[in-house]
Amino acid sequence: MATPVEFRVLGGTDGFRDIATNEPGPGKMNPETIAGLTSALIGYQQERNVSGPIVVAQDTRPSGLALRNAALSAAYVHGVETIDAGVVPTPAAQKIAAEIGAMATVVLTASHNPSEYNGWKGMLGSSKPTKADSKEISRRYWQQVQSGLTIPVDRPKNTHEQTEWGQWYINKVVLDIEGEFGSLPLAGKLFVIDGAHGAASYVTPQVFRALGARVETFSCDEGTINE
Repeated sequence: MATPVEFRVLGGTDGFRDIATNEPGPGKMNPETIAGLTSALIGYQQERNVSGPIVVAQDTRPSGLALRNAALSAAYVHGVETIDAGVVPTPAAQKIAAEIGAMATVVLTASHNPSEYNGWKGMLGSSKPTKADSKEISRRYWQQVQSGLTIPVDRPKNTHEQTEWGQWYINKVVLDIEGEFGSLPLAGKLFVIDGAHGAASYVTPQVFRALGARVETFSCDEGTINE
């Protein structure tokens, strides 16, 4: 008989965050847990007759790739098409999901937390879950743990990173802003942009320059996130 596990809600409407680790075990910020949470999210949506691909993305944290691969693996196990958007900001992943009619979005990010942290943001389609949704997804995750279900965490061989979606998002933002304010609305203006070495480090300067601004950048090159 399986050993009983302690049920607790992993995160809330803004996701589950913790210090990233390679140590095995349920409920930790490791590939094992990320695969399980993604599986629970997909199962929840499928039971509600929601179909479509899943968008998976990450920020620039060192632990991000391993966690992203685990999320992609869970989607593969469920037979769900994946859009691997690579390193993009959370709003970009949501915008992509809305554009393609995704069933779910998973972003591996801990936002403002130090670089040793990471997080799992699981969304229904392109929208944040409610508290009730988060509780149900967590319940399903722990049910999987209790049943002994093991989900592979290695990246499926038939997947590839679709970096073109990052440029698509940049173009989309520029077009939306110009549609509201006209062509080159920031012409003649100077901005200093601090990217904090995060997922928006390459996005924000490109958007501002495309809108006509002169841009000086800080922490938009290679470095440690939120350093």
